[in-house]
Amino acid sequence: MGQTPSRKLRVRHTAALYTDLLSTGMYPPPAALWELVKNGWDAIKRLRDMLGSEDYEGRLQLRLVYNHPMSPRRYSLVIIDNGTGLDPTSLERFVTIGNRGEATTGITDQKRVGRIAAFALIDEKYRDKGFRVMSSTSSSGEVMLLDVTPEELAQNELTLSFISRDDTSLYGLCPSGSFTMIVIPYVVSSMSTSEKIERALEMYIPRYSAPNGFHLFIEDKEIEPPALEQDLVIHWSNKTGALKVYTGPSALAVQDPTNLGLGEGDIYGYFAKDGSRSPKGVRINDATTLTLVAQAKNMSAHVPFPLGRPELTGDLFIHGLMHNQNTDRAGLSPKFLASEEWRQVVDILLDHFSKPLGRLIGDEGVVRTDPMGKAMSQVLDGMRLVFGSPDAKVEIPSGINPPEEEGDEENGLTDGVPPSEPGESDPPGEPKPPRTPREPRPPQTGKVRPRRFMYKGITYVLGVSRQDPDQAAELNAPNVVLLNTRNQLVSNYLRKAPAALRLHVLESIIRVIERSLNELDPDSCDRAVQESLRAFYEKSA
Repeated sequence: MGQTPSRKLRVRHTAALYTDLLSTGMYPPPAALWELVKNGWDAIKRLRDMLGSEDYEGRLQLRLVYNHPMSPRRYSLVIIDNGTGLDPTSLERFVTIGNRGEATTGITDQKRVGRIAAFALIDEKYRDKGFRVMSSTSSSGEVMLLDVTPEELAQNELTLSFISRDDTSLYGLCPSGSFTMIVIPYVVSSMSTSEKIERALEMYIPRYSAPNGFHLFIEDKEIEPPALEQDLVIHWSNKTGALKVYTGPSALAVQDPTNLGLGEGDIYGYFAKDGSRSPKGVRINDATTLTLVAQAKNMSAHVPFPLGRPELTGDLFIHGLMHNQNTDRAGLSPKFLASEEWRQVVDILLDHFSKPLGRLIGDEGVVRTDPMGKAMSQVLDGMRLVFGSPDAKVEIPSGINPPEEEGDEENGLTDGVPPSEPGESDPPGEPKPPRTPREPRPPQTGKVRPRRFMYKGITYVLGVSRQDPDQAAELNAPNVVLLNTRNQLVSNYLRKAPAALRLHVLESIIRVIERSLNELDPDSCDRAVQESLRAFYEKSA
């Protein structure tokens, strides 16, 4: 028999690709709105470059319009920027979705799919109606009009037309110069008031006047970011490797980052201890645009202790993050987090930021100068996320070296949990007695204290030993797990990869406990370990 010849199948996509999958799947409404704001920001930046002037005032306006022709008896959200407008080149970019690899003209454009985010801002019952784009590259003449509907996108075409500058579609909002206006009809309820829009965007807008920045208005009110927390300022210089730590009055003196004398590749941050009932955690920002790209408390598996702790708040600024943001704009991409570039950032944070931040939140006892102490802190923080806090009443057996230092229980250091703020966990009517002042704790000597942790309802004690180089971990007593620092894998990970160490040590701890609890065969034990690791990372994410 002859072979059946191959043939080509035409690939088709439906309107649902834009209304359901790409828009709502990639962008929650706040992230979707920020995508459109960033597009306007880039248009402003391009106009500044064309004018050769940094003095041009970039303005982005957000307005809620009731009974717009596109959404009768409902609210439309109108986004207006005074950037370049859509010239033939930028119009071609607009209709070419996902054109990565071409020369970047803006400062925030990434995957070139942000225009699809507009669909996520339309009430799902009306999403098929699409949104409208109007633009002009001059202060006179006709205005370009583009209705972007899922149906036309699915057919790989859009209809371009032109209107006069007094057309009702512009609703009297046409700026005097070049502009781009996006009309989102039937806007979702979470963006239906000025207050809701402000809350959605306040965490995204730059902390300071970024180079090539802009002013953002909702109606006629300029929106400012929330106040930056500041008890401690840390600046690491990429050029010299020098570290500067500012506290008290000196921290207030460098509130504006320009006072730090920043250089390319520097890492810096402004931090405070958060004593509220709903701590915010540290925000991780791109140091070029000064905008939020991730929340440290949502990525504790990828940042060194104590940056992931929620009671530490403030802002950390790192260069090169904007273009490594995840698709959902809620964190950094997995590829970047696994890269050598991010590992180098983690090493800098571990070496220079962890210790002063630990002192700030009163938990410096678990931040060690030796890598094993740091690793134990990170591992046990992860265990606590999944399995809960250990029972502090479980006695630590004698003979585990070194013993805990006097005062660890009182200072909340035994299990890596900082003491509660007064009034947060104390039973009503039973205030704690005032603590007796103590002498300052002596400097840490690099020793690793045994610490408690919880696993499947049982409190264990984790310590270290140098007895068996063939085992990463061993069960020394019914509830004591010892990590062997003579083990080759453990010692290699200690020197080279904090994130890999955390995974390896966690797996070793779980494996030795599972074998003791269930006398599992190796294959069953492997499955139990993977199940626990999966739960750990799902919880961390």
